[in-house]
Amino acid sequence: MKKGNKGFTLIEIVISLTILAVALVPMIQMLPGGLIIRAKIERVTKITFLAQKKMEEQINLFHYDFDHDSSISFDPGPTDYSSIGFPGFKFKVTVNVVVTNKLKSLKVTVWYDADNDDVPDSEEDLVVLDNQVASR
Repeated sequence: MKKGNKGFTLIEIVISLTILAVALVPMIQMLPGGLIIRAKIERVTKITFLAQKKMEEQINLFHYDFDHDSSISFDPGPTDYSSIGFPGFKFKVTVNVVVTNKLKSLKVTVWYDADNDDVPDSEEDLVVLDNQVASR
């Protein structure tokens, strides 16, 4: 800048805008990826919460009445969580008798059914909890 002139020259403005653009472009490119990761983490957190809730419900049912449905296998098929405000989230409960009706194996599967086919696919977020419950 020359003495006596106030303001910036055209070359100074171009250089400052170039530096600004070089700094902002990577930040702008990271934004969509961060939003996608945030949505996935939120979905997996909801799936985990719903799986723990369903597992506790099933354990409480067994503690209340262990012999209720003492068949060899109980597998009603997938059910969804739409009624409690989680559309697209599905769960499946499987109960198997392990040893002469004294021990039952409990499996809770919860997933986000993106393609709405009632089957957990490899690209869908999924949580599986296994537990065993004994009669008292």
